[in-house]
Amino acid sequence: MSGLTISNLTVTIGGVRVVDGVDLTVPAGGTLVLVGESGSGKSVTVRAALGLLGRRAAVTGTATFGGVDAARVRGRSIGLVAQDPTTALDPLRRVGAQIAEVLRHHRTGGDPVALLARAGVPDPARVARAYPHELSGGLRQRALIAVATACDPELVVADEATSALDPGAAERVLALLTRRSLLLVTHDVGVARRLGGARETVVAVMYAGRIVEQGPAAAVLSAPRHPYTRGLLAAEPAPGVPRGALPVIPGRPPEPGERPAAGCAFAPRCALARDVCLRARPEPAGGTHRAACHV
Repeated sequence: MSGLTISNLTVTIGGVRVVDGVDLTVPAGGTLVLVGESGSGKSVTVRAALGLLGRRAAVTGTATFGGVDAARVRGRSIGLVAQDPTTALDPLRRVGAQIAEVLRHHRTGGDPVALLARAGVPDPARVARAYPHELSGGLRQRALIAVATACDPELVVADEATSALDPGAAERVLALLTRRSLLLVTHDVGVARRLGGARETVVAVMYAGRIVEQGPAAAVLSAPRHPYTRGLLAAEPAPGVPRGALPVIPGRPPEPGERPAAGCAFAPRCALARDVCLRARPEPAGGTHRAACHV
């Protein structure tokens, strides 16, 4: 079994740097959970790593899987669950035919109905005959998971794979995905917490195109070192907490074109910011549990 290594990945679109020097590793047989608010650069990072951004994006750095360019083994060794189930499936073709096409392309066997059943789809024969618009968002999400896992890839890259699912279905999908190496992209720290106790799980926190904290899930979730991570965890909904009682990180994340050339991008929202935070960009430090923070 192989692992995914992303090194110094930078993405520039329209002259604006969207992702800035990202380093990530998904260990063979392990899980990496990439967490951050919408717009932080999570989806762009994984799409760049898999060669899916197109010619308008300037991508530097490397993404390798078992020593091979990750884009070359996408589909067979690396399965992708795209973020939006409403657009990732071909609206003009039945779901079963789309799964069958993946199997034919990679010259592997498999039964689309059985693969849908494995992804937790009720009445999989009916869903295989259906067009995407005839299915709910949750069923489309599970159909995408069936497509991504059709060839039994060693690694699955799943972008918000549980966002359209009820809690029970989400647990079953996570159990399926964690049978192999997993890179899970999510804005929900609760998902990271549910996976944190299982096998080798790393949590990486992304803000404004950079990784601001990364380490073993137990360490990051119980003793976060970056103020942004602390804010995300403090805002996590919990049973018994009334609506509106959770703390909120003030302000909003900067748009890619608004990110400062120097200093920490989180400083304008950070209660701990000092003068140095506005002058110098912090670099990750701290061993296996690293944070890019001056304080």
